[in-house]
Amino acid sequence: MAPRISASRADRMVAILDSWPFEEKLSWAAFVYECQQKLHLCYSRQALCKHWTIAEAFSRNKRRLKKGCDLASLRGLTLQKTCERIRKLEFEVQVLENANQALLEQFVRWAYNASIRGLSEEHLNQPLPAVNRNPSLVD
Repeated sequence: MAPRISASRADRMVAILDSWPFEEKLSWAAFVYECQQKLHLCYSRQALCKHWTIAEAFSRNKRRLKKGCDLASLRGLTLQKTCERIRKLEFEVQVLENANQALLEQFVRWAYNASIRGLSEEHLNQPLPAVNRNPSLVD
């Protein structure tokens, strides 16, 4: 029996999917085989599908490979379309950088407000309480 899929294992599996070559067909069977070869872990397709990040990465890369966004597909693009695509991607990068900056500013604001109320970093970093997944059992 394979060990539980931890966050680090899931990240390694997503990396395998993200680096899937264009010349190879992506299927669950092929992905399971690659996980066996590279990670020395054997999981079923069903187990991998249950993990949201892996299932989403599989779908994303399936679409990427179907679109064929490799260099061969760029040969048919005109210079104008290529420039438009670059401008669009640069705009998306700017939007993401702005969102990241806003989150950093919000974190600084929260850190300041927590410190003036006497909350320590240790207090703020405490783990969340366990979730009671069986509501019929009362503590």
